[in-house]
Amino acid sequence: IALRPLIDVWRSATSRLILIYGTLFVVWSVVLLGAIQWESSRYLNHVIDQILRQRMHYLASSEMGRLPQTVDAAGTLDPHGILSAGLFDAQGRSLAGNIAGLPRGLVADGRLQSLPKGVLRTDRLRSDISARAMAQRLPNGDLLVLAKDTSTIEGLGAIIRRTLLWGLSLTVI
Repeated sequence: IALRPLIDVWRSATSRLILIYGTLFVVWSVVLLGAIQWESSRYLNHVIDQILRQRMHYLASSEMGRLPQTVDAAGTLDPHGILSAGLFDAQGRSLAGNIAGLPRGLVADGRLQSLPKGVLRTDRLRSDISARAMAQRLPNGDLLVLAKDTSTIEGLGAIIRRTLLWGLSLTVI
């Protein structure tokens, strides 16, 4: 008996319009923030890819006799520890850099690849930070590997998702 007045309220045109507009607002908010997250991630991945390509070109064109020192310097010049560089011989043994071992699944074709498990570095105990990476075989048979972690992109996605949750909860309230 007490539910009857509540049901009658939702039968009015005003209540239905409020429900429709509220639903449209929530859907629009989700679509908008999803598009912002997708475009931001795409842009930041593009920036990371450009950085890796430029560094790879620079390192690959370096004098071969000084390449190990140059690779070591590339790793130490990164104060935030997000760029990893490694030089490996034809058998996969580390010659220089801050990458402890060849990343599993990385193909030496000079193309950018995603590494969900990241790279194991000599200065970290874990390798669970995803990364974008590329590997290139040098004329002498050595393998040059560069990787940049994507934690910034994942952090931005988390911020956008939290914002979406806050906005949706306030909309529902």
